[in-house]
Amino acid sequence: MRAGLLTGALLVLGACVPTTSYYLYNSRADVSRAHNDDFECDLAAERSVPQALRVATTPMYTTPQYTNCYKVGYTVQCNTTGGQTYGGDTYTYDANKNLRNEYYARCMVGRGWQVFEVPDCDPKKVPMDLREKLMGKLRQPAEGSCYIQLTERAGNIVYPSELLE
Repeated sequence: MRAGLLTGALLVLGACVPTTSYYLYNSRADVSRAHNDDFECDLAAERSVPQALRVATTPMYTTPQYTNCYKVGYTVQCNTTGGQTYGGDTYTYDANKNLRNEYYARCMVGRGWQVFEVPDCDPKKVPMDLREKLMGKLRQPAEGSCYIQLTERAGNIVYPSELLE
């Protein structure tokens, strides 16, 4: 779990679905410290719990095969269906991913961070002059607030009254 998760629009049946982000909050910190602590804990987790790539194969399944025959005049015609094989795909995965994520999370908690899942702000509704102000002290999440990404790894909270209509 990286706190600096990249967010994007998810389209379902042509409609935009709101996305959420993980917000790092510490009442005594600013965006710069969130960015630095996220980087340092991410790096420490990568160093302490290296990748352990494994190769696996999905199970294979073959559908039953059926043959239907029918008489047409003096001839017999047969139609065979089924017999398709599914699965058997080979893929790789990192067996240490969950352990590395736990290491990262414990590192951040050890540094005094809390993680909140907050809806993303519509960037067009966040005034440009507010973004500069948001680079300072981290704000406590509140009812109706949303998250704006400010650096590659950190962001801040925007309150509903600050959004453009």
